[in-house]
Amino acid sequence: MRLKTAVLFLVTVGAVVLVLMVVNWFPLAVKKDTVRRYSTLEGVREELGRRDIYLPSYFPQSLRWPPSEIYASKDVLLMHFTHRETGELILSLSQTARGAGPLSSRIEPERIIKEDTVLLKGREVRLSLAVCGDGRPCNKALLGEGGYTFEVIFRGPVEELRKITESLLPEGQ
Repeated sequence: MRLKTAVLFLVTVGAVVLVLMVVNWFPLAVKKDTVRRYSTLEGVREELGRRDIYLPSYFPQSLRWPPSEIYASKDVLLMHFTHRETGELILSLSQTARGAGPLSSRIEPERIIKEDTVLLKGREVRLSLAVCGDGRPCNKALLGEGGYTFEVIFRGPVEELRKITESLLPEGQ
């Protein structure tokens, strides 16, 4: 009798889990503009049909590739990168179609020290020298290119942020 009850319980739990998985999957299959987490950029390309993923050609050697976190929808892409040795989150890259709302990064400047517009490869980039909550540098660059708004936040020297941001841009147009 106990074995029969245990088997019936396990079958019931399995059925409930299966139903919940289908209920969770259905909205994602129907609505592609829902932001969700992906394990790879290739997954973003395949599931959302996105071929327009911009990546910098320059990454500091301290960064670990691939991105540790990827969140995407048809209009928004957010990637987080960690430090190669410590595993600390140090770079956030966001690509948002113009008109779409941005995603919140897990790194955000808490206090802006100075903001300025600089030219990188002939394009205007809004550069914010800032610090995060722990008092360490947490600098940010904001720019528009090819119908997208890019936000780059780097927990490190502003010179490295400029190199990363500049490498996102194609040569002068």
